[in-house]
Amino acid sequence: MRCVLLNAMPLNAIPLEAFTLNVRKVSATELKQLVQLCSELQNFVRHEATVKLLSSLLSVNLTPSAALYRYQDGDKLVVASLKTPVRGQEVASLSVSDLEIYVVDVNTSAKIPQQRTVTVP
Repeated sequence: MRCVLLNAMPLNAIPLEAFTLNVRKVSATELKQLVQLCSELQNFVRHEATVKLLSSLLSVNLTPSAALYRYQDGDKLVVASLKTPVRGQEVASLSVSDLEIYVVDVNTSAKIPQQRTVTVP
């Protein structure tokens, strides 16, 4: 399974008409265990301090990436974002307690509901 590191969940990166997302918050320990199961780890996080923290936490060598993510069937998404982002200020150092970490599974078998007409008085 390909694990993908993101700092936000870009819905337009999923090229499907209908899908559901299963999202759960995980600890740093759970993230480490998940990454051990990944056959590939791909980073789409650009924020240097976050990338540095994830590299240290996961014992891998990640580099910041400005690439745009595009969903591939079976991707396991990991969203690691700052709990309290500060606009216009670059955060130089972070600790695990500064991050919210979520694992997102994309359910591609979602069906588009039949169109309904609603009349509002």
